[in-house]
Amino acid sequence: MTDVKPLINDNNNLREMTDSEKVNMVTYCAELYRNNPTVTLSVVGSGGNLGSFDDTRLTAGEVLIGSGDFPIPSGNISPSDPRAQNNGAEEFPSEDSTQEPQVLAVAFSRLEQTIDSSGLADSDTDSKKFPVYYDGDNIKSMTLTDMYDTFIKDAISEVAPDIYYIHNDSALAGYSLVDTTPIFIDTGADVAQYTAAAIPEDADQPYVREQFYLHQKDFTLRDSAFPPVRVQTGASDNLRTLLDSDWRVMLETSMRYASVNLSGSIIKYGINTGGTDCGAFYDDRLNGTGNYQTLFVGPDEYRAQEFPDGSFIRINTYTLQSRLDTWY
Repeated sequence: MTDVKPLINDNNNLREMTDSEKVNMVTYCAELYRNNPTVTLSVVGSGGNLGSFDDTRLTAGEVLIGSGDFPIPSGNISPSDPRAQNNGAEEFPSEDSTQEPQVLAVAFSRLEQTIDSSGLADSDTDSKKFPVYYDGDNIKSMTLTDMYDTFIKDAISEVAPDIYYIHNDSALAGYSLVDTTPIFIDTGADVAQYTAAAIPEDADQPYVREQFYLHQKDFTLRDSAFPPVRVQTGASDNLRTLLDSDWRVMLETSMRYASVNLSGSIIKYGINTGGTDCGAFYDDRLNGTGNYQTLFVGPDEYRAQEFPDGSFIRINTYTLQSRLDTWY
């Protein structure tokens, strides 16, 4: 590893960049990358390339209808008349025979990762483009590898887990909403909507429990404050302070190239793929085995149906994770 201390011009005095100044420069590199990243996440309607994830919920089982075993008396009688109810409770389909609540799955595939690999490595054909440093004997120009080892790798490690975050609200302090469309919706069966008096009930009566959104970290792009010194291009080998605009382009180009090409610094995002956690979304579902209910319609119709019930338990947790890959 060739981590060096570039030289800067401090009131016409040449000195090495301090450790704190190097840390600030690494942060500046991270800001440059946030301002123009190569690896981005977005929200799409469907077909996102980070995978498909199920929201599951219980629905009511199918209704069963039983009938009496004895003939109905002639004439008009009230449904409440015992003669109309025949054998009473025995005529209802048994709980063993009715269908249990069913699991309904709704797939979400709204996270899309885009990788811009069009950038080129910053060339240095005359060994004068990059800043200089003092090796104990001589002033030397940094190589591209020196640039990566001194600034870029640390900056990518800093910024990779700190750009995107998934949160169960459309507002998150320090972040801006990427899209108003939620990337995942956790729903559940609304048990209060199922009543015996309405058998046959609609099987699926959901409500929204939580919605999850993709956020991007806020930042302020500053000037670099202390651009280092490099060898004057052209015939002269004099030293000059880099213009902030030139230094910015140099760092931004290096960050963009390294983040998709430099082994060990390639930024990738995935769901439950390993790496640094960047928020999560999850699927909860009722764990009941069925709320058996009956309805006498009469004069010879006995309905039974099982409704969703139980308590909500965690079925799956899907975590957005960032990692630095060694391959592309």
